Amino acid sequence: MRALFALRIAHRAAIDILTAAIAIHPQNAINYNNRGPFYFKSGQHPLALADYTKALQLDPLLSEAYNNRANYYAAHKQLEMALSDYDQAIDLNPFNSRAWINRGITYRHLRLYDLSLDNLDFALRMGRFEAQIYADFSEVCSEDFRPHYKPQCAVALIRVPWPSSENSTPLLTAPKPVSFAG
Repeated sequence: MRALFALRIAHRAAIDILTAAIAIHPQNAINYNNRGPFYFKSGQHPLALADYTKALQLDPLLSEAYNNRANYYAAHKQLEMALSDYDQAIDLNPFNSRAWINRGITYRHLRLYDLSLDNLDFALRMGRFEAQIYADFSEVCSEDFRPHYKPQCAVALIRVPWPSSENSTPLLTAPKPVSFAG
């Protein structure tokens, strides 16, 4: 309980500091983008969305703001809007590995397993070694969940350049996004 209280105080302090920075520099998109996650984590989701949107109004090339807003949409089950923002984040910065990971997770929730694996695989080949990626791979690749993905899963995990590997730059070929426009 104490840890939760301390976390709430830390989030409030971060919001206050970033609000003061915004008051001084109201045209700085990064401050809005950085404040959004603290609003989100403190349960103030509409304020988080407003900050991400304001950041994008100020700087439409801020890949991280598209990723953060997409996370908001994904958390609120607006998955097509999330995918649109993840696509934009990746278009602006193809090396935004968080967007690749998050788009892969969103594809998994939509049961688009090939696309999910492609995106998670791409993030792994970029050198992102996070438990969440392996957990998502595991869910898509589990024996009783999707057995026909086993070969793709095995190949993806075998070619991962582990952190201790001497491979400095893996070959990257980005998977293509899917359009839901009808």
